[in-house]
Amino acid sequence: MISRNPDLKLMVSALMESIGHILNVLIVIGIIYMIFAILGVNLFSGQFFYCSEDPLKLSWEIECERAGGQWMARDHHFDHFIGGFNTLMIIASLEGWPDILFYAADAEEANKGPNTNYNLLTAFSFFLVYIMIGSFFLLNLFIGVLFVKFNQAKSDNEKGLKPQDLAWMDIQRLILSQSPEYETTNVPESSFRKYFHDLVCTRIFEIIIMTCIVLNMLQMSLEFEG
Repeated sequence: MISRNPDLKLMVSALMESIGHILNVLIVIGIIYMIFAILGVNLFSGQFFYCSEDPLKLSWEIECERAGGQWMARDHHFDHFIGGFNTLMIIASLEGWPDILFYAADAEEANKGPNTNYNLLTAFSFFLVYIMIGSFFLLNLFIGVLFVKFNQAKSDNEKGLKPQDLAWMDIQRLILSQSPEYETTNVPESSFRKYFHDLVCTRIFEIIIMTCIVLNMLQMSLEFEG
């Protein structure tokens, strides 16, 4: 009897066999993150401070206190290695990283408030290189390791089988994965329900619904701040 999920066993087997390789990938990722954290500390250490009152004009702590404001640090910063490493983890998740990029772009010098787009080139270069390497490339190594191990396990599982046997197995999997069409096997007996069943199964109804969805998306895209 053919299993309904023949690839599930191979996936679990590939996952178990790739644990050692995944640990190696984690070590490589950790080293790269450490390098970028050290680089971030050297570039932006102490530069993510701001005044709670008019931060773009009050650039020094003394001016801020005289104006009645509070000298504060950003939640995410590169003031030390641990803070930089934590900030890089947040950037790698691609959630909320534009705000951190803007903080770096406005950074001027240590213990001084932001200056709009003062450090634009350095900030964009650092973040662009890190996201390309630390987020897109390194994290995709996990998928690459699993993919290689899955193909290897699949080859070992099919070892010794003839091409005819493999073709027969593919046909059986295709048969088991098929399901009858809903429109032809779930026709209501009631004439009232059958009318609406036939209506929603028509091509015209599908086009109308899709048109409504597109129009709704356009209407939502027209909203803007202010």
